[in-house]
Amino acid sequence: MALMFPDRLPADVRPESREAEFYERFKAELGDEWTVYYDIDLTTPAVPRRQIDFLLVGPPGILALELKNSLLRKEGGHWQRFDRHSGRWMKDVSRHYAGPVDQAHTALAQLQEFLKSHNGNKPPAPERSYRSGAILLQNESSEFGDDAQFIIGKGSAEGSLKIAVDEFLGRFAIKETTEEQRQRIHEVIRWNLNLVESFSERRDRQERQLIALTRKQNRILSDFERRGRLLLEGVAGSGKTLLAREAARRASNRKQKTLFLCHSSNLSSYLKDGLADCDNLDVYTFAGFCNSVIEPVDPEFLRRSGSNRGGSAEEPASQKDAARQTYVRENYVKETLPQKAAECYRDQKYDVLIVDEGQDLFSIDQVLFLDMVLAGGFESGRWFIAYDSRQALLGEISDGLSFLEDKKPRKLKLHINIRTPGKVYAFLRKLAGLKSESRLSDVMDLNAYEYSNEEEAEKLLVYTLNHAIREAHYQPEEIVILSPAKKSHTEGLDRKEIYGDHRIVRIKDGRPQPGKVGFLEIDRYKGLESRFVILMGIDRFDDPEARNWIYVALTRTTGAAAILYHERNRNFFAAMG
Repeated sequence: MALMFPDRLPADVRPESREAEFYERFKAELGDEWTVYYDIDLTTPAVPRRQIDFLLVGPPGILALELKNSLLRKEGGHWQRFDRHSGRWMKDVSRHYAGPVDQAHTALAQLQEFLKSHNGNKPPAPERSYRSGAILLQNESSEFGDDAQFIIGKGSAEGSLKIAVDEFLGRFAIKETTEEQRQRIHEVIRWNLNLVESFSERRDRQERQLIALTRKQNRILSDFERRGRLLLEGVAGSGKTLLAREAARRASNRKQKTLFLCHSSNLSSYLKDGLADCDNLDVYTFAGFCNSVIEPVDPEFLRRSGSNRGGSAEEPASQKDAARQTYVRENYVKETLPQKAAECYRDQKYDVLIVDEGQDLFSIDQVLFLDMVLAGGFESGRWFIAYDSRQALLGEISDGLSFLEDKKPRKLKLHINIRTPGKVYAFLRKLAGLKSESRLSDVMDLNAYEYSNEEEAEKLLVYTLNHAIREAHYQPEEIVILSPAKKSHTEGLDRKEIYGDHRIVRIKDGRPQPGKVGFLEIDRYKGLESRFVILMGIDRFDDPEARNWIYVALTRTTGAAAILYHERNRNFFAAMG
């Protein structure tokens, strides 16, 4: 299915033009590698306004097409259109072009100039990658002599559009486009012609790209299906969660009893929603799965341990106490809970184990318990574990990772971030010395604001929210504030909900609330994303232990980000440029 811009047809499309029909057909019949722009309106200074009915951008090339549903002919070198109302042939001519083929050619030339002028006066793709032509729904191409090569006739158009497009491009020595060239073309068109993707469109595009488009991701899934043991390491935003989810779906479709685990309860809720239609599949957090094993055997254990694992409903008295509670809670999950679950485990073993956020489930006790749960264990069972060592917020991972590596799984890496905007990721690359890249365009610069006290921090937060909502036109629910600490222990925030004209509420089950800005601790937002991220609560940005928190938080954005920092970090940001 092709990606379409705009994502919905305007209400005023004339039915007799058949443009609505071909919009839906291009969407359904072209593959995921294609992006189709409908009714592009080109306005260039000192040049007459021009439109392109359909612009197709894909690996095979860039194709501008005009769609004509009138009966046409060419007499004496002049194009004529049959007028059904008068029953007469009329000249089909404009001051700016002569007939549909010339219309397509001249519009493409203007598009190329438009792309060049908005790309630093450099063509984003070679001239040989472009072609133009016309789809004639009442004529065959053979009726038009030398122009036939630029026409898709009614016979071809009524058949498969994919075949018709492939056959059309095959008439010419087209130079295929690279991913980087297509990305730049998309950036210029979308930002300059008001075709920016919505959050849902971008996530839909990313999911389709990751699961159905790139050869490497397909190879990863094929490797897992063939070999049965896969350890996948990937940078944030490279698609690990989506691949793990697709692997779980495929295993479920093969009627294999499958267990899908992650660390975050918010990510678990998101995964359950996305896999609700799958049978033979259990989705849990690791702690939730352990609890489900222990509860039938020793329910008193869970009640007794509740007061000793940082699970109190009371707010900690200080940020230091909050950190202590987190440490106690995570050590309970990493050691005490899996040991007890191993004692209580009686259920039938799972055929397939899928783990996302593996870096948070790599204690030796956790790994040994999962070895019991999986049929054949890690030695010969079927398992898919995705992880990112830079997102390890809960301590050392080497013991569990070494245990898994000793089982000789297939090991693969994903190096490209396709979710985080380029300027945000450039900041992270400089911060953490990353070599990987981001291929997502920027909506705006990464903004960093300095404050000297709590009052200034709150004022800057309100300013940032005002800018994001009123000027950048984000919806409140598309914005999330992330901090390593609880809201009441983050500078500039406290227990209240109202800040300026904005209501800030805690995110539950990974779902934002309409009309409200979300807040969550960074470790609880892993695996999720938002269009605008505001990072707060980092005490010292130059602290090596803070790098993973910053990395996780800023790689949650798919659109833009802002950082609020105390003046004690001024030298750090000066050095970062």
